[in-house]
Amino acid sequence: MEYNFNGKKFRITHIEGPDTEVNEKTIFHFHQENDVIWGEYSGGKVKLGRLIGIITGNKLKHNYIQINLNNEINSGEGNSTIQQIEESKLQIVEEWEWKSQTGKGKSVMTEL
Repeated sequence: MEYNFNGKKFRITHIEGPDTEVNEKTIFHFHQENDVIWGEYSGGKVKLGRLIGIITGNKLKHNYIQINLNNEINSGEGNSTIQQIEESKLQIVEEWEWKSQTGKGKSVMTEL
């Protein structure tokens, strides 16, 4: 299945892991050109974040960088699986790992 993330908005619906800065108040705005995906996000403990990655089939490999409410810059990477949860809605199930600090976890983003 091919996915088109252009103009889609997602929010975190589940998160687990140490020192998480995204939460259910974080909104992601995505763009896509061919297999390249990128997005901006903010909300929760994040002032501004950017994500960039590659989609292969139903897999998304990406890196992210964000500025938190304390003006600290943090970054990491994630490997995700894209799932269709309703006829027209997507969900991203992610395993992520900090690169700017220690820790890793899991999150779920659901299309709005």
